[in-house]
Amino acid sequence: MSAKIRTPGGDKAQQLASALLQRAPNLRCSVCGGVDFAMLEDPDAGFRSLLERKRGAFGYRLEATTLVCTNCGHVMQFADVVFKLESKPDDFGPPVTNE
Repeated sequence: MSAKIRTPGGDKAQQLASALLQRAPNLRCSVCGGVDFAMLEDPDAGFRSLLERKRGAFGYRLEATTLVCTNCGHVMQFADVVFKLESKPDDFGPPVTNE
């Protein structure tokens, strides 16, 4: 069964949901295995989840898409920069491995 994301409507919300499903075609809730999600954001109305990291006046903001599993309520967040800009892993820097 394919995942589905319920959105508050509007073009921007639909675009976010589509972009996320393209990058995560096997999306499942990591708790119950559910495939039905609700999007908390309403980007068409200006409501977005932001993750902030600050130290004094310096820092950065990361827009995120928050999904809630409609079966168990588990919350998942996805950084928009990854699926909106089609970034690649190397764009984030060199990997650290245990090898």
